[in-house]
Amino acid sequence: MKMLKLIITLFVSLLFFTTKGQELEVLHGMEMFYIKVEEGHSEEARNSINNHNNHWKVRYTHYPFILNNIGVLASYHTVSPLASVLIGTDAEVSLSGKEEALFLSGSPGKTKVHRFGIGLNFKTKLLNNRLLLNSRFVVNNEFSMQTKDPAYHFMGKIGAYDYWYYSYSNPGFQMVPELSLGVQLKIYKWINLNLDYSYLQGFRPFLYSKVDYKIDNSEKASATFYNDGTAHHIMLGISIDLIERE
Repeated sequence: MKMLKLIITLFVSLLFFTTKGQELEVLHGMEMFYIKVEEGHSEEARNSINNHNNHWKVRYTHYPFILNNIGVLASYHTVSPLASVLIGTDAEVSLSGKEEALFLSGSPGKTKVHRFGIGLNFKTKLLNNRLLLNSRFVVNNEFSMQTKDPAYHFMGKIGAYDYWYYSYSNPGFQMVPELSLGVQLKIYKWINLNLDYSYLQGFRPFLYSKVDYKIDNSEKASATFYNDGTAHHIMLGISIDLIERE
């Protein structure tokens, strides 16, 4: 909570500095999570980025320096992550085999993730300032919160698999660095169209999926997959120059 108060204080303070420019940006797009393997046979259980979660991101950038291509930014976005389990051979996953692969997904409503970011933005101006390239480095203060019961489980059969599935949240805090590259096209005096890509590197798992399974009544095996916030963002949005840059 102290960190959140500090972020809000810095954000509000920026509004009152002598400025060379201010910019408010709203983006909508997709977060592609990396689902990582903690336990499981490497030939069967594999990393996956097939979970796509649409969400919004808001950024405020302040340009307080004489060199007005360097900005200080604050950002916020929230997502409801997934943690999926994918087990099977390559032939099964590509649906060309005789049996189905085992694919199970954790509840997207079990965990809520809030990210409050502070960072720097570096602008490169092209075409008489109508086209701008943005390079950003952001440190996100990430708060993951459990929104439902601690865990749930079910069992079933799919193809050759008999399975017992569990999913559980791991609420907490971590700092997630983010690297971002963006293209900004001026479509009116103070309105810009933005295309943005970001990579986020997480370290602390906040959602787990675990499955115990048998294949054709063979010896029982286990696999545990998790989501730690490592992801790609691909987003499109609009930005407004609150104070137009020179």
